[in-house]
Amino acid sequence: MRIGGEDDKGDYVKLRGDHGDCRPAEGFEGLVEPSFPKKLVSLWYWVRLVLLVVSMVLLAAGFVKWAVLGLYWSA
Repeated sequence: MRIGGEDDKGDYVKLRGDHGDCRPAEGFEGLVEPSFPKKLVSLWYWVRLVLLVVSMVLLAAGFVKWAVLGLYWSA
């Protein structure tokens, strides 16, 4: 993309795309996102999965206990 300065008709900047000139400026390396090692990503996946399963089991156990005590106290 180039900034066209040929037209001096007003206070604006005219942008036009030149596909042949699509290279970054000198010294510009772009946005580089930090990448985590695959082992760390995989470990985090398993930790989250285990926490999810444990919380679901605890929730189910609480529900069963509530249902059993509810039946016990209502009888």
